[in-house]
Amino acid sequence: MNTNQGPARVTAVVCAHNPPPIWKTVVCRLAAHGLRTIVVDDASHPALAIPTTCSPSVELLTSLSNIGLAAARNKALQHVDKEWVLFVDADVLPDDAFLARLLDVLTGSQADGVGFSVREHHRQSDWDFYRACERDAFNNVQGRAEWVSGLLCAYRADTLRAVNGFDPTFRTNGEDVDVGYRLTRVGKSLVRLPEVCGEHYRKDSIGSFLRMQYRYAFTAKRVDRSLYFPSPEIGRSPPLFRLRSVWPQIRLMLQFLARRPYAFYLPALILCTMFSGACAGRKEVSRRLIRRY
Repeated sequence: MNTNQGPARVTAVVCAHNPPPIWKTVVCRLAAHGLRTIVVDDASHPALAIPTTCSPSVELLTSLSNIGLAAARNKALQHVDKEWVLFVDADVLPDDAFLARLLDVLTGSQADGVGFSVREHHRQSDWDFYRACERDAFNNVQGRAEWVSGLLCAYRADTLRAVNGFDPTFRTNGEDVDVGYRLTRVGKSLVRLPEVCGEHYRKDSIGSFLRMQYRYAFTAKRVDRSLYFPSPEIGRSPPLFRLRSVWPQIRLMLQFLARRPYAFYLPALILCTMFSGACAGRKEVSRRLIRRY
C-alpha cells in the first residue's frame, strides 16, 4: 500500500552491455522528464559515456567484469533511495506521454510491481515479425499477473529488497519471471497495464533470434524446476512452463503462419531450438541440485 502523501518518487534504471546506439536517447528522455536515472555499464566495449546533452541527474555505475543483467539490476538497486524503481531496457524507448503521467500512475497504484506494454519497432524480417506477434499477444494479457516483463516495469524498491532482489544466475533473461513468481508466492501484487507505453528497438538476425528462443526455453525450464515453488497439491513444483506455455506458443505459431504462410520454416526451427534449450535447462537444474545435496 502506498504510504506517501505526495507523488510517488521514482528512480529509473538502465542496465547495458554493448547496447545499440538508441540507449543514449533512452537515457536522455528519462532524465528530461525529471527522473533520477542510473545507468549500469556492465563491462561494455567500449565503455559507455553519458551524453553531455543529458541532465546531470544521470549517474553512471561501471562493472569491470560482465556480471549479467540480474546482477546489474541488483547493483543499481543498492543506489536507489526512492520508493519506486523503473527498469527500462537499453533498447526500449518509453513514450513521452507515458513518462509524463508515470508519477500519477504509480501514486494511484496499490500494486507492488507494474508491467508496462511495449510495441516492437522492427517487423520486416520473418523473425522480427514473429517476435512482434509474440509481443502483441503478451500485451493482450492484462490485470493481475504472476510476473511482468523486464523490458519496461516498475517495482517498489523495498519489495525487491525483501526478496533479495533478482537472482544473479539469470544473466541474460528470465530474471523478470523468476522474481515475479517469488514475489507472487510471498503474497505481493503484480499487475500488467494494457496501454502501449514505448517501443522496443531490438533487431535480430536469424541466428540471434534462435539464440534468444534457446535462452528463453533454458531459463523457463530452470524456473519451472526450481525449488522456489514447493506445492503439496502438485508435488515439488507446479507446471509453470508446461501446458500454460506450450499451448500459447502453438497458437502463436498458427497465427503467425496465417499471416506469413511462406515462412513455415520458422516455427519448425523455433520448436527444435526451444526443445534443445529446455533439455539443457533441465540438465543444469539437475547439476545444481546434485551439488547442493
